[in-house]
Amino acid sequence: MIKKIEKLIRQYSFVCSKTDFQDQTFKNIDDPKNFFEKIPGYLRSLFCLYIITTLFLMIFIDKKINTGYVPNTLTSTNLILIIPAVLLFFICIASIAWCKRNQKTTAQNILSDHQFYLIIGFCFVAVFLTQLFLTDHINFKSGWDVGCLTGAAERLAFSPSEGLDDFSLAYFSTYPNNLTLLYTLTFFYKIGAIFFPLNPHIFVIILTNLCVCISVFLATLCIYKRTKNRLITILGMGIGILLTALSPWIEIPYTDALGMIFPIAAVFCYLFVEKKLLRCFLITLFCTIGYFYKPTILIFLIAFVILGLCSELAKLIKKEFSPKRFAFLALAMIIGAGCSYGADKILLLQNDLQLNKNLEKSMTHYFMMGLNTDTDGCFNGDDVAYSDSFPDVKSRKQANIDLSVKRLKKMGAGGYLQHLIKKNLATYNDGTFAYGREGNFYASIPEENGSLDHTLRHIFYMGGTHYPILATMEHILWLFVLIGICFCIIPGTKEPYGENYIALALLGVSLFLLLFEGRARYLYQFSPLFVVLAAVGLKRASEKLERFITQKNK
Repeated sequence: MIKKIEKLIRQYSFVCSKTDFQDQTFKNIDDPKNFFEKIPGYLRSLFCLYIITTLFLMIFIDKKINTGYVPNTLTSTNLILIIPAVLLFFICIASIAWCKRNQKTTAQNILSDHQFYLIIGFCFVAVFLTQLFLTDHINFKSGWDVGCLTGAAERLAFSPSEGLDDFSLAYFSTYPNNLTLLYTLTFFYKIGAIFFPLNPHIFVIILTNLCVCISVFLATLCIYKRTKNRLITILGMGIGILLTALSPWIEIPYTDALGMIFPIAAVFCYLFVEKKLLRCFLITLFCTIGYFYKPTILIFLIAFVILGLCSELAKLIKKEFSPKRFAFLALAMIIGAGCSYGADKILLLQNDLQLNKNLEKSMTHYFMMGLNTDTDGCFNGDDVAYSDSFPDVKSRKQANIDLSVKRLKKMGAGGYLQHLIKKNLATYNDGTFAYGREGNFYASIPEENGSLDHTLRHIFYMGGTHYPILATMEHILWLFVLIGICFCIIPGTKEPYGENYIALALLGVSLFLLLFEGRARYLYQFSPLFVVLAAVGLKRASEKLERFITQKNK
């Protein structure tokens, strides 16, 4: 029976090939390599479906079910804000399609690639200067984790003999993952004292601005690499600048801004570095260094490994697998991980803090907090106090697990699904990435120096007179980005290896935030990558529109 079915399929495939409408589903059906080669595309489509679902929930549910943690502070609903986002998206794809049909009369062929890259470079020099101008006028020192880190770094840089106070020691005992950032900031403050002896903090803010600016610049280059369309590149650059590079988060010297450069650098190497050994080394290096600042960055290395294994399995089935080549690639990754681990250990050699290892919180704490229905899986002070009430790591882990199981049983399958929906909305439903939502956010604000300070602070400070305009604009841009990503589900004419990597990594990040503590701020460091996918979505949507117009005019 099976042989008869296979024979019928081959006959059907033969007939289709003669009539020029061969269904690709039946092409090389006996070749199992297709499965492994298609896995990355399936995973990209899965992420697109996830974003489509998220966007649907944002539009039709919005903040209605988020009783514990309200995702954003906007007065307008997404049902209203989606209208300008859709209009903007349609205008963009219509413009791209029109330029493609009339490309002989556009600037596409006037400038060489070298000249185009130079113009982009000059644009980002202007963006960096704008960042410096803004942060000079809206500067302040934030509290929460940032205040503890910067305060401790300043003390270690300029008064090392005094050591840290008990509160700081308790903080780094509880969150030892921030030690790498602590000593990085300490080094920055020492350098800053050379250039700005009266206020070394300025140098830290400059470096924060630079990290974000370079990240959006690299994202722009990735957009051009994947689309080869200058209008799309310019549009993507504009969205990235407004959403990320000129976000008020550039004023906060924390892992969200300082760690942004590592995942986009990994994607840049994935797209631009042709030598596989060097590519494996650099991606591993950037991802593992980033891990020491923000653990979620390691997901980009995991995604890279998954795609690599799919490729090697396909080669194994095609009998093109080379154990020697595979061993060299694995060795390159091991060397990259070893270099980053060694660099981190060298940085931490100066660590002579007397930390209490019994205070450390493990991942079970964040899993437990992610199940707290009172705050929709976001930060919860009572959960922190609960974990702190146990004397050592072992008892704390067990208590976290026990409470997690208790919460899961109480919710049940339906309740947990509803909790995940709330949590997903709490993470994705905020185009400002929860700016100003941390405790003691504006810990120290210097006096205003002129009317420009007053005006800009009322725009960029949460609670300012004009801040709702900024927040609304950023949210519309964020909706635009999510709409663009939805169109990445459309197959392209070009092999989508770059989109597959970004989509798989962002899918991993999203699942991580669904399982553990969630909040919109954790997406900010990946915002340039969301913009890259949105730009690819623009290309796919414009191609569809162009084909539709062509067929209609026939």
